[in-house]
Amino acid sequence: MYQPRKSAYFMQFNLELSEIIIAKNTIKLIKKLPEGFSNQIVYLIKNSGLTMEEVSGRVFLTDRYLRKWKSDNENKLNVSAVAILKFCVGLNLPPAVCNLLLLSKGKKFESESGIIYAAIRDKHYSKDIGVINEVLKEANLSIWEEKY
Repeated sequence: MYQPRKSAYFMQFNLELSEIIIAKNTIKLIKKLPEGFSNQIVYLIKNSGLTMEEVSGRVFLTDRYLRKWKSDNENKLNVSAVAILKFCVGLNLPPAVCNLLLLSKGKKFESESGIIYAAIRDKHYSKDIGVINEVLKEANLSIWEEKY
């Protein structure tokens, strides 16, 4: 059975690691991130250890859409909070990094579904897509198999 490669971030932020190690690794990554959403996306993709095609497949967003994110130097592109969450979960990024990306785009999770998405961000970011989709199904939300 084909197993997609994990991002380099999985080893740093796997939920099976101690909270102290995850926190230290999170701080290191945040300190390395450049300012601005597009620059952060470029950095995170480049350092993920994955090709652009692999990133696209893991985050359920098209290459074209991700290229738009990477070139949005003026921060004018409207990106949904769920799309940012898909990116973060697909690359196994910890909640603090996800929050930074959301903040960069002025996004937050609102409404009842937002509570579910926040739980995915906080408690399931290193889980595989099957686990995420079970949570989404249980909450009657769209599963993450379709690309934008």
